Amino acid sequence: MEQNHLKKIPSVNSVLEKLKLKFPLIPHLYLKRMTMLEIENVHQNPKNYNLEAFEKAQFETVFMERIVKTIEQLKGGSLKKVINATGVVLHTGLGRAPVSEDIMEMLKEISRYTNLEIEISSGKRGQRNDHLSLLLQILTGAEDGFAVNNNAAAVMLMLNSLSKRKEVIISRGEMIEIGGSFRLPEVMKISGV
Repeated sequence: MEQNHLKKIPSVNSVLEKLKLKFPLIPHLYLKRMTMLEIENVHQNPKNYNLEAFEKAQFETVFMERIVKTIEQLKGGSLKKVINATGVVLHTGLGRAPVSEDIMEMLKEISRYTNLEIEISSGKRGQRNDHLSLLLQILTGAEDGFAVNNNAAAVMLMLNSLSKRKEVIISRGEMIEIGGSFRLPEVMKISGV
C-alpha cells in the first residue's frame, strides 16, 4: 500500500468534531478511542478499505460511516433474541437455559441494594451463602451447599474442596470444554489437584 493512500485518512480532530455532534452523550475519550481503533484498522488492513478507489473527501465519508455504524451497533448491544431450533435444550452457544418470566419478576425485587452479606436481625456482617444454604440442604439432602454461575467454577471449587493436593483421574471422554475456553485439565490444575 502506498503511503499516499494512507494520507487520505482524516485527522483525528476532524473526525471527533463530527462524532461529538452526532453522539453528544458519549464521552470524548470513548469517541477518541473509537477513532484511533478505526485508524489502526486502516493501517493494518488497507485492502479492506479500498483506499485507491476514493479521493480524500470521499474516503472521509466512508471512514465516518464505518465509525458511526460501529457506534450504533455498540449502542444497540450485540446480544439478540433468537429461537433455539437446534434440538439441544441447554445449548451453551445460545446462553444455556432461558430465564423464566416468574424469575424475572423476582429479580426486580433484588435488583437494587439487598441484604446480601448483612444479617438484618443483628445488623452485622453475614455470609452471602446463607440465602441458599438451607434451600440446597432441603432440595439435595446434602449437609451444605453453595451456588456458582458456571460449570467451570463448580468443578474447580468441588475439586479444590474435596481433592486438593491429591490425584484425580479422568477418562479421555471426560476431557471436555466446560466454560468458554476452559478445558477440564486446566480447571483441574487451577483447583490444585
